[in-house]
Amino acid sequence: MREQETLTLRLLGKTQILYGTSSLAEPLATKEQALLIYLACQPDQRFSRDHLATLLWGETSQSRARYNLRRALWHLRQALDQVGLPPEACLITEGFWVYAPSNAPCQVDVRDFEQVLHACFQDPQSQFSPASEGIRRIRKALDLYQGDFLAGFSVLNAPNFEEWLTLERERLFLLLLRTLTSLIQNFIARGARDEAIPVCQRLLVLDPLQEDIHRLLMRLYWETGQRTQALRQYNTYRNLLRRELSIEPLEETRDLYQRILQHESPPTPTTSSLVLTSRLTPPSPSSESLPRPRLSSLLDRGLTVRLTILSAPPGYGKTTLLTQWIENHSQSSDQQKPLFAWYKVNETDNDPLAFVEGLAASVARLHPTTGQTLQDHVHDIVSLQGDTRQAVGLLSKNLALYDPTPFVIVLDDLERLTSSDSRKVLQQLVEHLPANGHLYLLTRIDPDLPLPRLRVRGQLLELRTAELRFTDEEIAAFIKHSPALSLGQDEIAELTTRAEGWIAPLWLAANALSRFASNLDDVWTGIFAYLRDEVLAPQSPQVRAFLLNSAILDQMTPSLCQAVLDASSSAGDIDNSAQWLAELERRNLFLRRITPATISPLADMTGEGTESRYTYHPLFLAFLRTELYSRLSRAEIKAMHRRAAMGWEQQGHLELALFHYQQMGDESAVARLLEQIAPAYLQQGRLEPLARWLDQLEPAVRDQHPRLTLNAGHLRQAEGQVKEARLLYQRAAADFELGQNSTAHGDSLLALAELELLRGHYAEGIELGERALTCWDETDIRRRTAALCTIGQLQARQGNLADAESLLAQAKDLLRSRDQPLLAFQVLRVQAWIAYLRGDYHRTIGLNRLAEHEAGRDVFPELVATFNNPVPAILREWGKGEITWEMTHQRIEAARQIQDRLALSHAYTDLGNLYLDRGQCIEAQESFRQAIAEAEAAGEDGLLRLCGEAHLVYAHFLHGNTQEAAEVAEAALRRCQARAAPPLELAVAQTAAALAHISLQPGGDSDPKNSRQLLDEAYQTFDRLGVRYGAFVSAALLGLAHLTEGGAGNRQQARRYTTTALALAAAEGYTQTIVTSHRVTLPLLRFALREGVESRFVSQILAQIGEDKE
Repeated sequence: MREQETLTLRLLGKTQILYGTSSLAEPLATKEQALLIYLACQPDQRFSRDHLATLLWGETSQSRARYNLRRALWHLRQALDQVGLPPEACLITEGFWVYAPSNAPCQVDVRDFEQVLHACFQDPQSQFSPASEGIRRIRKALDLYQGDFLAGFSVLNAPNFEEWLTLERERLFLLLLRTLTSLIQNFIARGARDEAIPVCQRLLVLDPLQEDIHRLLMRLYWETGQRTQALRQYNTYRNLLRRELSIEPLEETRDLYQRILQHESPPTPTTSSLVLTSRLTPPSPSSESLPRPRLSSLLDRGLTVRLTILSAPPGYGKTTLLTQWIENHSQSSDQQKPLFAWYKVNETDNDPLAFVEGLAASVARLHPTTGQTLQDHVHDIVSLQGDTRQAVGLLSKNLALYDPTPFVIVLDDLERLTSSDSRKVLQQLVEHLPANGHLYLLTRIDPDLPLPRLRVRGQLLELRTAELRFTDEEIAAFIKHSPALSLGQDEIAELTTRAEGWIAPLWLAANALSRFASNLDDVWTGIFAYLRDEVLAPQSPQVRAFLLNSAILDQMTPSLCQAVLDASSSAGDIDNSAQWLAELERRNLFLRRITPATISPLADMTGEGTESRYTYHPLFLAFLRTELYSRLSRAEIKAMHRRAAMGWEQQGHLELALFHYQQMGDESAVARLLEQIAPAYLQQGRLEPLARWLDQLEPAVRDQHPRLTLNAGHLRQAEGQVKEARLLYQRAAADFELGQNSTAHGDSLLALAELELLRGHYAEGIELGERALTCWDETDIRRRTAALCTIGQLQARQGNLADAESLLAQAKDLLRSRDQPLLAFQVLRVQAWIAYLRGDYHRTIGLNRLAEHEAGRDVFPELVATFNNPVPAILREWGKGEITWEMTHQRIEAARQIQDRLALSHAYTDLGNLYLDRGQCIEAQESFRQAIAEAEAAGEDGLLRLCGEAHLVYAHFLHGNTQEAAEVAEAALRRCQARAAPPLELAVAQTAAALAHISLQPGGDSDPKNSRQLLDEAYQTFDRLGVRYGAFVSAALLGLAHLTEGGAGNRQQARRYTTTALALAAAEGYTQTIVTSHRVTLPLLRFALREGVESRFVSQILAQIGEDKE
């Protein structure tokens, strides 16, 4: 290696990897370059192989990613070696760890750029004078920044690397901005205005929306005699704002422009007065206050932005959090720890001059010797000239003197700052903060500041109620350290649930219980008194009236407030109601906007859903209702509920209307609405609320609504109470027939048909489904399609797959050109399930794609994940275990969410197979037992339960538990024979029974003839019905049985069945079952290889088995 040449990585701007003048990037793939860059940018940082593999190949399987990493490292070493660089000098691997040493012969511009700038910022005495060595080095470092980090460099299918790249790019860009800002400030402080101008220009090229820099540049041009250039700078910036944001420059920028235009000289800068010490000192955090490290780390992020807002209602711990954070930093040994100035705002600060002097007093406390001079200068400016802008400018300049040490000003109780003049002072402070200045605002009401503009610039950090509310872990820690909370577990659970992370109720409860309270009722009294005094009382009469009257609503929209509130009042106007709600939200009066994701789907059954929707905090709502009910008569409350119910129903939000009809005692209206929304409750798996609504109705009212009887049957069926469901369906059918309601009578018959599908009585179900079809008009597409879909499933379970497919084709034709996404999805998914039953996996996947396309956004995601979903089982069979593992767990979660036990049974069967693939037989057996239990709990006594039992037999067989396998298999077979199960189910049971007795050793099967007979009958059935997967399994077992018995005749039969099984497996990809069962299938595969049967497919399987066994 030639001594003068090193490996050079130019990463700021166009990416170049050079050795001397030769490019090293050309022989390297993009991900290999990315790996080298990642390691070189973080010298001596040890990374695990798994971390690097996931970083660049996270989209592939873990084993494949590790292989790709090994190959990339090998190729990197080869490339380094070829140019004469010792690979071990640049790239070190130590067992599981990989890293680039810091002393490697490698020059990285990013590292040089950072090292110089950090060295300067860490030295408070660093001199930025034009002639200093520090300035020379900084300028050299800035010259390295030829463009954004890795500009134009992108790595496909590596989202983890791309995320790191994006974060690094932003971090380096912010470092550049900070450096340029510091240079500008130091040049100006030393009178080198000519030097500051080009730095301002460069900063504006990078971030053209920094108004304070535009304003500074205008002033610099003016002060250096370039008045025309100053005016041109203003026009350039104004045109940019108009073009990009359709806004005008800030008032002070416009004022500066007018003064330059009129040749006025800028005022001479120079502040403060006496302010009570108690307002300048942060309260000491209580020794009992709970540390909240997750929020402390968020507050630390505020040191990277200009403004941090903590905005929430009282009692969320804003002040306590800030005082803890300040104390932690104050006790730190970090030389660059922030300086803190605390100021507690009160009503006197609504005089802007008093506010400025108060700010100056808080800043001056940090250095009493020089602080008095600052206060005097500010006081002179505000008393003699009344110019708050000059005073704020002087404050900002004083803060800049501490750069690079961060300087934090905390303003507590900012909601007390109500005058527009004082708010302008606050805005001036935000705009003029130097690079090291940071403002933290603690408030109950959002400040009147240009927050959107600060968000766009990335100069705003917001901690609102969502962030400040206590997590479950924090509440548990608070309760643990509060011995006064001597309540029962149920009472504590009620308190924490209703508090929703608001810590004040828990603190008040602990305080009350330690002093006077003896139970939770006393605690509620104390909490409501707190809300009355701290929240409700300070509001204006108009706000109090709106709060109380709107509390009748669980959820609010402007139009509903109009309907409920007294129409003669000013709050009754819909536009005014919208303004009221927005104002209450801005004031943090325990009102939050409901996002679409949190609105119940039932609440929008026919409504437009275009209005913003709000709700109060549960405890605050309970308090407001207590106050409301104590002030109004029962008749007035009932009238408000009536208006609310009618308003929600007119808008189509039936579930919300239901609550108000119940509150006013109108059971007839409750029953009428419940008939409409019960199907949606059932589809979403919301069984408990439906049961609660039904139980609350008087029997006489329920009997007048036979549709509710039908819905109650669906509820009992979903709960697994099959007998009760059947009785309810039969009663509903009789009532509808008596009432000559043919359509509803058909609905009841179809419900009975679906129940027979569950019970395994397929012939009876087909008859009921066909009777249902005669009850509906030919134009009733929705009902007829649903019936055809159900009858198709019944025919499929009977083994009549051709008939089933014909019925599904008819259903599909009915839906042609119809906008019925749910039905179209269900029909296609049932078609996919039948194709899966046949073993036609490729067609299954195609049909499933069509089904999910039809579902789109109109079908609940949980239903798409669960309903007759065969995809996980197929992907697992094709060897995509990792994807299947994730899909299966998602399916289990979705099935639990909608309480679909049948989908849970199917999903647990899939999960058991995945455990078998991983060699976890015990876990697999438990999953199969869970699948059986879920099917039984749903009342299912057909194919689903039987599949769970067959898989459990399979797991026992693989684990060597032959006795347990035989017990499960024989019980299943006896049950099928006893109920005269259809051929398909009988064939499954026969296969399981034969599997339980097969032995891999000659003579090991106590009754081989019976086993072969069972398998032969099963194979003939599967073959006749066209169930390919069943034919594959039974043929493979027959081949194995004949092969084990030996002899020429058995050998010939073994070849016959092995050929059939492997041909089916090769055609559809039945591979994972063969691999997982290698202890059983290896003899068969070796036999096939010797006989030349499907040699290529067999070789591939043997290779997989060999890799797995290693």
